[in-house]
Amino acid sequence: MGTAAERPYLNEIYHPENWRKLVDFGCGTLGDMGVHIFDTPYNALELDVPKTITTNCRKHNVFSYPEKNTVTYEFPGTKHTAEILKWIWYDGEGADMQREDLMLPGGEKLHDQGAMFIGEKGRLYLPHYGILPKLIVDGEYQDIDISQFQLDKRDPESEGKKHYHQFVDAC
Repeated sequence: MGTAAERPYLNEIYHPENWRKLVDFGCGTLGDMGVHIFDTPYNALELDVPKTITTNCRKHNVFSYPEKNTVTYEFPGTKHTAEILKWIWYDGEGADMQREDLMLPGGEKLHDQGAMFIGEKGRLYLPHYGILPKLIVDGEYQDIDISQFQLDKRDPESEGKKHYHQFVDAC
């Protein structure tokens, strides 16, 4: 329970994953998964601290973090971006997944988690886990020659175990 007040266990409320969205135990979807999803584009674009952050969500309560968030970041430009980079985070059911720039070719559905780089010449779709990026130009997937990039040779089967060990290493 850590520093949280004593309470009875409620199946399907606290576990297996809902605890992440509760104030006493987690840090909401953005704090839980956002930090992992943000890693790749943040580092690839060599971003710094955002100039502004705005959010649209329900009011905070003492039990759980807001869901159905839209959080807009504006970063100063880098050599890889426009003068200002606008970064939008969506989460929760009802998030704005019907935007044309988030549509995938052939009516394919977006994965539950991931990122989409939207550029002037196309889009790069990065599903969060275990799937290679997909390049989209003029509404169609294009082949990507990944031989020029150093790939992380991690084994997806053992990744979960490593995830927990990273926590232990951090402690």
